[in-house]
Amino acid sequence: MSQKFLHILNGDSLVTGFKSSFPEANYLVWIEAFCQGPLDFKIVDDSFKKRRIDFLTSCLSANVDTHLIDELAKTKLEHFDEVVLWFEYDLFCQVNMMTAIAWIIHEGLDLKVSLLNIDEYQGKRQVGLTQIKTKNYSK
Repeated sequence: MSQKFLHILNGDSLVTGFKSSFPEANYLVWIEAFCQGPLDFKIVDDSFKKRRIDFLTSCLSANVDTHLIDELAKTKLEHFDEVVLWFEYDLFCQVNMMTAIAWIIHEGLDLKVSLLNIDEYQGKRQVGLTQIKTKNYSK
C-alpha cells in the first residue's frame, strides 16, 4: 500500500515550484496571518472564524467572506496517512505551523506529522523555502 501525503505549504510563493516538483501531490496552501489578531486553539469553531474574518476585514479594508477555515473544512484528513508541514523558522510561519498542528489535533486522527527541516538541509545557513532550488525539493 502506498502512503498518501498531504503537504501543507506556508504560502502562495511555494506553489509553482512545489507543483513542478510534485505534480501529483496533494497540498493545501496555508494562507493566513495568525501571528496578528485574535487566535484560539479551537480554530474550527465558527465564532473563531467570525473573529478572524472581522479582524482581516478591518485590517485589509476589504470584504473578507471566506477564510482558511473554509478550506480546512473541505480537506478530509482521514484520507491521508501523513501530513508534511512546509514552514520556515520566522514568527509568521511558526505561529501558522502551530495553528496547523492545532487543526490536525482537533481532527483527532492518528496521523504521522513531518516537518521539513530546512536548517539541516542548508547546513545551518538561514534560508527560506523559496531559496531552495525546486529540483532539490524531493531531497
